[in-house]
Amino acid sequence: MQLSPEFRLVAACCIWPPSERRNEAIREAADSSIDWDRFARVVKRQRVAGLVCDGLRRACVTANAVVQVQIEKQASGIILQNLRFVSEVIRLQDAFDNVNIPTLFVKGVTLAQIVYGGLDIRHSKDIDCLVPLEHITAALKVLSRLDYRRIAPPEGCSDREFEYCLSTGKEFEYVHRSRGHQVELHWSLLDNPYLINGVFPTSTKRVLIANQYSISTLADDELFIYLCTHGASHAWSRLKWLADIGAILDCKNYSEISDLFHTAETRGAGRCAAQAMLLCKRLFDTSVPDDLIARFRGTALLRRLEMVALTSMVGAGSEIELEDRPFGSTRAFLAQFLLGTGCRFWIAQLRLMLSNADDVDLVPLPKYLHFLYPVIRLPLWLFRRLKNAGKSPDMSHRPQLNRSWRQ
Repeated sequence: MQLSPEFRLVAACCIWPPSERRNEAIREAADSSIDWDRFARVVKRQRVAGLVCDGLRRACVTANAVVQVQIEKQASGIILQNLRFVSEVIRLQDAFDNVNIPTLFVKGVTLAQIVYGGLDIRHSKDIDCLVPLEHITAALKVLSRLDYRRIAPPEGCSDREFEYCLSTGKEFEYVHRSRGHQVELHWSLLDNPYLINGVFPTSTKRVLIANQYSISTLADDELFIYLCTHGASHAWSRLKWLADIGAILDCKNYSEISDLFHTAETRGAGRCAAQAMLLCKRLFDTSVPDDLIARFRGTALLRRLEMVALTSMVGAGSEIELEDRPFGSTRAFLAQFLLGTGCRFWIAQLRLMLSNADDVDLVPLPKYLHFLYPVIRLPLWLFRRLKNAGKSPDMSHRPQLNRSWRQ
């Protein structure tokens, strides 16, 4: 696939950690004819302003004046946002600890600290916290006391919709009433519970942020597995997710990278990890063992997954959002069927594709009959289309069962 000069320059800036290899890659990419306005759109869409600002500065490459100011402003915003998130994460962790709710914080500021050593590089959109399902009711009360409002499913939804989202989804979305912080309260990290074998996660660690705040998160191996499954489930449609993987791999030797892959493969996430490593090799020239790359490129399914991800990341213009491209998010969602194996995985994936909380409101069924909703999905969809013919659909009330592609 042909990559635009603008995307190649952005990708070069996403190599981490800083090195002369990175500087040379940035300078070489910058020697091309760069449309700086398009470059700015790519940076914003891929959410990598911190990496780009750092990369251009270290390589002594300057964008045109207007774009340079835009990128520096976005990078400064990353620092301020992450500092606010650190304060809120500590407040949340203390509140959960006070009522004995085990909590993990994933991605966000903990990942920024682990991968980049600080809060000035990685963009964070929201706060993701994971609690055991048996503590979810208590956790909801904690968020309510902290002045959070549930937005997905919305607070005004019916009990049926709430229970359906709880039984078929993996998180609820909240926003703080005055500060605007977004929090995703997870009871699972996986849309498809059969993508990873066994209980996940099983191990944790503490991360020290700003040399004083200790926050609980995933241990290293499971963090790598989760990042691979998360990126793959979104077809790596944002470069910032792949940059995290590239940074992790670049700090490891061949033996450690092989061990990471084999651990992911044992847990059932081998295709996700292989896809990530192929992309890192192609876009960042990451030092992945040759035998792994040869194995991956010798597998038609993995080559297909690599192309799906590249198309999602850069196809039809790397500055255009995936859902704004014709069938963009649909193709990426269908590619999820290639990530796992076995009947249970594929059946669960089909249920995800056919889940719609509107059906619960239209045809209320007892919980033990919820398995019928995927079966009646098509006739109910047709019924709504006929009923609303000529009307603009009101989507404001609809609970979102799956995460948006706009992350």
